[in-house]
Amino acid sequence: MTITPFTGIFFWTVTFVFIAIYALFQKRAPLWFKNGFMILVSVGVISLAIHKPVPLLLLLLIFATAIYFTGKSLSSPSQQNIKKRLIILAIISIVIFLCFFKYAIIQTFLTSIFASSKTEFSRHLFFMGVSYFSFKFIHFLVECYKGKIEKLSYLTFLSYIFFFPSFFSGPINRYNSFSSSIATKYKTTDNFLIGSQRIITGLFKKIVLGDFLFPYSIAALNLNSATPLEIIVGIYTYGFYIYFNFAGYTDMAIGCGKMVGIELPENFNYPFFKRNIQQFWSNWHMSLTSWLTDYIYWPLVKKIRHNKTLQKKPVTISNICIFLTFVICGLWHGDGLNYIIWGAYHGVGLVILNGYTYCIRRYTSNKVKRFVGKSPLAYGISNFVTFQFVSFGFLIFACDMDKLRIVAQIFFD
Repeated sequence: MTITPFTGIFFWTVTFVFIAIYALFQKRAPLWFKNGFMILVSVGVISLAIHKPVPLLLLLLIFATAIYFTGKSLSSPSQQNIKKRLIILAIISIVIFLCFFKYAIIQTFLTSIFASSKTEFSRHLFFMGVSYFSFKFIHFLVECYKGKIEKLSYLTFLSYIFFFPSFFSGPINRYNSFSSSIATKYKTTDNFLIGSQRIITGLFKKIVLGDFLFPYSIAALNLNSATPLEIIVGIYTYGFYIYFNFAGYTDMAIGCGKMVGIELPENFNYPFFKRNIQQFWSNWHMSLTSWLTDYIYWPLVKKIRHNKTLQKKPVTISNICIFLTFVICGLWHGDGLNYIIWGAYHGVGLVILNGYTYCIRRYTSNKVKRFVGKSPLAYGISNFVTFQFVSFGFLIFACDMDKLRIVAQIFFD
């Protein structure tokens, strides 16, 4: 039996039985028992949602155990050069794990290598949720390396990794927050009311709005017979579909977490109402943006600052690191060339915004600054331009290179 997360009677029956039982003992049960119960239920739910659950979950358990004890070693006092080598090796291992289970091209390559042997990869063995728990692994290791992980516990770590409401599609929460939440007693009634309201909101976004919009989106159109108007409408529709679908999943995950006292981070904050692309990304998939900022952007900035040519050019350093971060963001979303182009597209957009902001701040009068920063007219223009920029990005995101060529032919031939 296979289930789809956050849909179907069976999933919600299991979820609410889990919540009810957990609520009964959470105030009196020791932490190890709460963790054990949460891990057991999470593994059960995940096993019903993924292909070949036994070998994959066993592999994940072994890998998670290795990551935990690596993190524990990084937290202990030892020679800095040894710890540095250890964390580099561990992060490389996580990236390899992520790439193998996320990108079909990697497994296709392995098929060609082992074609003459008995080993065959007849299909892409995709591990649902691999992107999210891989990012959790990296976060955990880096924070252990920095000495910022509090209350190290093997069972809490496993519970953090396997926690099923956020396992499949995020949001990407942090270990310290999870550890604090699971150790804290919560008010059952209050949490149930808040959580159930959030779940209902999520279901409305996902089923009523998202599922309704999908057939009209660019992702569902037959481009060979679509008119230019249908494509334009499909591009805008796809943006709203992605928002309602993903925000709906996030609301349901946050609601489920709230019901068992686990505080998951917010992921969306009215992103389509923001005045520029930087504000859009600060309010769209916020847990991912925060992760990319902490573990990609700032490490790149610190590394490039050592370059003598760029030391006195902070804006240039920032632009280089923003662009690289978003190319990596594109790669994270998929192995198609369109995802890399999409990431580069947003990276270039942010670089242009940085240059524009710098020029406004450096070379314009106070009157112009006030107009740009506070005028409703300037906000309206900025928001309109930002929305068009983001919408075109959704076209790149939704269509592979063949589909993009068809769209280009329709508009430019």
